Amino acid sequence: MNDLDEEIIIEEYEDDGYQISRYEITTYVTQRNIDSLLKWVSANKIVIPDFQRDYVWTKKTASKLIDSILLNLPIPNIFLYKTIDKGEEKYYVIDGFQRIQTIKFFKDGVWNPNSNIKECISFKDEDSKIFKIDSKVSEWYNMTYSMLSENDKFNFEEYNINLTIFEQTHPENKDSMFEVFERINTGAEKLSEQEIRNAIFGGALLAEVKSKAENSSFNKIVRSDNHMNKRQNYVDLYLRFVTYLYMLKNNFELDGIKITSSKRETLNNFCNYCNNHSDFNYQQYLNDVSKAIDCIYEFDKTALCGKKRNSDEISDKIHAVFAEALVLSVIENGFKINVTPEKFNNEKISLWNSDEFFDLFVQKTTSPANISARVNKLLDMINYEE
Repeated sequence: MNDLDEEIIIEEYEDDGYQISRYEITTYVTQRNIDSLLKWVSANKIVIPDFQRDYVWTKKTASKLIDSILLNLPIPNIFLYKTIDKGEEKYYVIDGFQRIQTIKFFKDGVWNPNSNIKECISFKDEDSKIFKIDSKVSEWYNMTYSMLSENDKFNFEEYNINLTIFEQTHPENKDSMFEVFERINTGAEKLSEQEIRNAIFGGALLAEVKSKAENSSFNKIVRSDNHMNKRQNYVDLYLRFVTYLYMLKNNFELDGIKITSSKRETLNNFCNYCNNHSDFNYQQYLNDVSKAIDCIYEFDKTALCGKKRNSDEISDKIHAVFAEALVLSVIENGFKINVTPEKFNNEKISLWNSDEFFDLFVQKTTSPANISARVNKLLDMINYEE
């Protein structure tokens, strides 16, 4: 096992305390004709998660779908999650993006796999081509939508697609959507929590967190950690800093509700709260985290890293739990580190080799008591006196 494997295992088995409760879900099947479905797309009622925006179908696969519609053959249901965002109904596409995009391409008469489903593309756009049905067995081979007979156009627009829609009625959050995104087969690689979070809770907060994580000292610190740079893990970590700073400063409560011991749920709830409370000023927390990371970067570029396995050497891999504690402790200490890098690393190695490390940095890592205890431990380390 190499150092990277060890870091991944620490993350996977971090005692998050997350438990899934039974959801109250309403599920129903309805129909929308193509004309109505495309109006939903234009009105932004249809939400395409970030990780589903890559169109991967070939022209032949797309043509087969269009041919099936023109033949009035059934096609698979489109699976949508219904939610209310700022008083408006929104439908997140769980399964069916390729079908919706293909239908829009054909109706628009333009083929451009690099385009966004919300964009109005034309033949003048780079990479755009005319969408002609590319199936020699089709009655409509080599035809565009505009070349169809009026009767075929009418039948195409009136073709009904089955929509399987589900919505969560209790509790009042988007946890079930997070669960569905995490469990559904979305590709060869499993989606990370942050990729799913971007899709569900995308807003001003996450945009700023991502910008800070990519354009600051933090980016220079994590650059050498391959695991941290994959699947938005670095954004997840930066969001963790901001969220738990807020929790530490507010008695581990969010809007008067005590936080859970789940990191995933806590980060989700914080994003959801920021999105739904435009008057909430989270900027100070972002600024404090940024200032602390600048301080840590100037102190020692490896300060957020753990210790190598079976060796008393500092790793080049970020240890998320230790990093969180160090960032929060530097903020609590007034952005000062009153110890030399050499002494700090010696204390870090001693900590890693102790039973205390397992108790605070591996077991129940997201419990409020352990978060506070870790911050106090790091405060002692950055103010170490002989």
